[in-house]
Amino acid sequence: MKNREIVEKVIFNLLKNNIQLKENEKILIFTDQTEKCNIKNKNIFKIALLFTEIAKNLSKSVTFIKYDSTCGHGIEPPQNLWIEAFGEDTVTTLAQKGFFKKILQKKLSSDKLPGVEKIVNDFKINSPQVVIALSHFSTSHTQFRNFLTNICKTRYCSMPLFEESMFYNSLQEDWTLLKRRTIFLKEKLKNASSVTIKSKN
Repeated sequence: MKNREIVEKVIFNLLKNNIQLKENEKILIFTDQTEKCNIKNKNIFKIALLFTEIAKNLSKSVTFIKYDSTCGHGIEPPQNLWIEAFGEDTVTTLAQKGFFKKILQKKLSSDKLPGVEKIVNDFKINSPQVVIALSHFSTSHTQFRNFLTNICKTRYCSMPLFEESMFYNSLQEDWTLLKRRTIFLKEKLKNASSVTIKSKN
């Protein structure tokens, strides 16, 4: 890494201030192994390991997992990641009811969704409070992410195709100043019906 000290500081601030990871919370950090997809970005793996290392300074329960890549955005992640995220009881029950395979294949009919959601809800105590998704391919548009954020109330930080350069530019943001600016804009815009933006460029 170009400047490990800067990277470590940014990761620590993200975990402590933005994500607000607490000592008694479970955090799951994952990445994917992409050799079969002809992608050789080793940096995401190194960054995921660094997140794991730094998270151990803030939480007593840190899990790191690497899985075989799905090689596509929005494809449900494999069973081993589901087990880490929801617990073996959840996945076993979903499989016994004939739901799990259909979820992975994106063939679950909408009338079956309430039954699946009930099972996830029944076992949600097993789920992490925080997920750092550092895979090459996005998991945002998956039932995996949906169940974690909407049923388990997990704070889900999705960072597909993350590049080290982001540590030195966009993640150098002064978050306190950004918050003040955002609140200022919200107050200015809350009663507006249209906005005109003017800029020199």
